[in-house]
Amino acid sequence: MNLDESLVEAEEDENLLSSAEILQQLNEVERLKYVVTSYLRCRIQKIQRHSFFINSLIEKRRSTDSPLVTPEEAKFLQDYISTTKEHFDVLALRRFPPNISTLKPSEVNVSFQMGQSVFIRVLKDSPNVLVEDPGSSMDIDVELREGSRHLLPYKHIADLVKSRNVALL
Repeated sequence: MNLDESLVEAEEDENLLSSAEILQQLNEVERLKYVVTSYLRCRIQKIQRHSFFINSLIEKRRSTDSPLVTPEEAKFLQDYISTTKEHFDVLALRRFPPNISTLKPSEVNVSFQMGQSVFIRVLKDSPNVLVEDPGSSMDIDVELREGSRHLLPYKHIADLVKSRNVALL
């Protein structure tokens, strides 16, 4: 049961909520709004930072694959890319000689750092994942159990993300 349903149920109940309980539930609603807003803000910042790279990934994906972004994020991405291209054109590209006055996505493409560590939640047991030990040149065999959370380099778990055995947090 979600928070809205519990509020409706409480209103229908003969026993009225005390003012302290109402304040507590309102605070919880505000906290949830803040968490969701922060999450969406982070997603938009990542889309802006890696716009050309994400767009190239979307273009390469088959229609049968699950989408990388929501339809609203895809529209934002296209608008952001066109605005960025227009800005570069107005700001600088018009002043360059014709042979270097084009904007190629591959030249401004900021890709993800595959060695960067990411937080994951394990959705399905994944035994025997090799992870490089940064302190030595040895690989460590890590067993990822369902429900556990880890901080690991993305390059070691990229296949698990694609196969939906783990989820990025």
